[in-house]
Amino acid sequence: MMFMHAMSGYDSASSLYNQGKTKFLKILSKYLDLEEIVRKFLDPSAQPTKIAAVGENFLVTLYGANHLTTSLNALRYKQYVKSAFKFSSNIAYIPLTDTAAYQHSLCVYLQVQQWLGNSLDPKLWG
Repeated sequence: MMFMHAMSGYDSASSLYNQGKTKFLKILSKYLDLEEIVRKFLDPSAQPTKIAAVGENFLVTLYGANHLTTSLNALRYKQYVKSAFKFSSNIAYIPLTDTAAYQHSLCVYLQVQQWLGNSLDPKLWG
């Protein structure tokens, strides 16, 4: 629950456009292998690169692609091209960049660790 609340947006972190908490719950219940990904956010000794990678995997699934074979940037490009051919489209529906996802994942990890009572250096975690 902490991961879902932090990843979907909370008081001190931005939310993902049109990606509500209900959708997060549906994704986590549908893809059971993502539960292992979520557990990485509970590990107080996780490395930033690992957290960023598992965060990206989760976000890829959240935006409707296979997290085992697709990168966030590839999905972003595919959805951008798809929206370019629509008469009316909203670019806000396109997934965030991998760099933004990296920072978002680090902030989520830091928040989850703070909720667990672990003090981490905020300079290292976004």
